[in-house]
Amino acid sequence: MTFQRGTLYLLSFLSLLLPACTDSTAPPPNKAQDGGTAFDGSFEPDANSFVLKRVDVAPPGYEPIYVDLVGSNLLVDPTQETVSIDVAVRNAGPLTLYAPATIWLNRFVPQEVMPLNADFALDPIGESFPPGKYGYDYSGLLGENGALRPGESSEAKSWVFRDPGLGSFAFAATAAFALVPDRPLIAGVMFSDDDRNGVRDANEGPYHAGGVRVEFPSGTAVYASPDEAGVYRVSVDETGLHRVSFVSILACVACECVTTPNPLEVFLVPGPDGRPQSFEDAHFGIYPGPCFDPPPDSTVVLTERDPEAIEQDFYQLLSAELVGETLQLRVGFSGCGPDHPFTLYAGRPLTEPYPARTWMLLSHDDRGELCAAYWETSLSFDLHPIELEHVRQYGAPGDVRLRFEDFVGIGRDFLLQPELEFVTGSVLQIDDATPVDGGVSIQLATDNNEVVNLLFSTLFTVTPPPQWRWDLYELIASLEVGEYVRAGGVRVDGRISLRELTRFVR
Repeated sequence: MTFQRGTLYLLSFLSLLLPACTDSTAPPPNKAQDGGTAFDGSFEPDANSFVLKRVDVAPPGYEPIYVDLVGSNLLVDPTQETVSIDVAVRNAGPLTLYAPATIWLNRFVPQEVMPLNADFALDPIGESFPPGKYGYDYSGLLGENGALRPGESSEAKSWVFRDPGLGSFAFAATAAFALVPDRPLIAGVMFSDDDRNGVRDANEGPYHAGGVRVEFPSGTAVYASPDEAGVYRVSVDETGLHRVSFVSILACVACECVTTPNPLEVFLVPGPDGRPQSFEDAHFGIYPGPCFDPPPDSTVVLTERDPEAIEQDFYQLLSAELVGETLQLRVGFSGCGPDHPFTLYAGRPLTEPYPARTWMLLSHDDRGELCAAYWETSLSFDLHPIELEHVRQYGAPGDVRLRFEDFVGIGRDFLLQPELEFVTGSVLQIDDATPVDGGVSIQLATDNNEVVNLLFSTLFTVTPPPQWRWDLYELIASLEVGEYVRAGGVRVDGRISLRELTRFVR
């Protein structure tokens, strides 16, 4: 990628100076608790310059403040048709400024220009929020305790603009800061809920393929993106019912499952000072896959090896349960840390008599660690390969009796009943909106003149998908309309979630 460097001009003019006061000074009760100032911005490609010019206007509802926008590192990318600058905020006035701290951009000319990495976007409702109002959040960049004292500068934040044709453009900007600390807010964490239990566990990281939409009691709304830790924050000024919703940015079919309430309704009550009280537990768990797909840690490994030949290290089985086609285990073990590999094996071919049966064994690798610390963890394994083995051996789905033995030889019996449904027919339509990672819908005309909808969900997952899903997607990606196939999967909401696909030559 090639970049062209330019010159950044930042012109700030003092419009209204506030009288000097101490850090503890707060605005009078009848004054706004937010301070703001306005800027005009423009980009001139011929001069390779970016200008941010302060104007003599304080936004309606804001106390006037004096801040400078300090820019550096102006970059122009001709291949991507983008312009980027790094912008820091310097407090040039006498008041200490607090979070929430946002630089709002709007009124782009031409309208095709837009920020690509803004933290907030306001819904265009009424006259107060013109279309295309975007916000860059500086709340976490102000310094110690979220305060920007007189003379201090924030950390820089990159602004990236899409500029088709790299022509000149202009926009308006507003710097908005709180004048008192601890402003009320709605906040939470967006996390990858890998075990789909609706609770953030210690090993579950942030989720970034989306954001939240907060609708205020007045009917206005704002979209907010999470930071690197998955945390989002939205300042609030109104008491009453707020509606908070997760919004995905993935353009794929059924590729995410929100495991926490969505939307989440938050009713903010007034505190002693009349301001709404903050709510900072508006968390959203997202499982990176369809809600009807099992969330296994891994997939059972079919083997023809003798179970006595499979190496095992000590573990204690605390619980075992078969839920659908997912075996859920809770185990305890010793070691220096909780990250120990576990693999579930099952024997093939399946054996007689009816129903078919096989053994299962859990292999644990303690990494040779000599630490005496005790750990517990939950494991889940997708058993669908056992169902497919029954189809391969007997030509149709069927029950399989499973005998699981733990490390000390205590056995537990389970009955795996088929959830798979198979249909054959000709491909009528293929809808693959995101061909890189899956999310495919297929219409199949069956032999009895019915139309069946097949679905293969995205491969875009935080935990890499098992090899069988990659292999299945390669086959699906090569399908063409008119081909004759047999498809197998689990029927959910009138569709079949694909687990197996076979081509036939008619």
